[in-house]
Amino acid sequence: MATRPVTIKHVPDLRGVPENIRRTLEQHNQYLYQLLDRVSAIPGTSATPVPVGPIVPTGAINGKNLNFTLPDIPSALLMVWLNGVLQVRGTPPVSRGTYYDFTLSGKTITMATPPSLNATLLAAYFK
Repeated sequence: MATRPVTIKHVPDLRGVPENIRRTLEQHNQYLYQLLDRVSAIPGTSATPVPVGPIVPTGAINGKNLNFTLPDIPSALLMVWLNGVLQVRGTPPVSRGTYYDFTLSGKTITMATPPSLNATLLAAYFK
């Protein structure tokens, strides 16, 4: 199976991202394309998923804010990175004692703990 070339679109929001985090994102981006090669359509529809990202969700990264917004509602796989570390998704309602880093409702990512000031938050998904 031929893989698609992988590049991260260098939007202004990503210019300050350290090189080690960029490399991690490129690896995860390659994973997204490998998944896309295996998925011909979103289950229950005739739509072919379109990869988006990595992008910077909107929302203040100030050590207090928990909510961040994506431009679209993900139709399939969503990956979120905080400072280059892939985060664990919880599915609401999250039971007490269950470990997770974020939940998703519509276009809103809710982090379990607010990202610290100047943290790097990125997301990639299929729409």
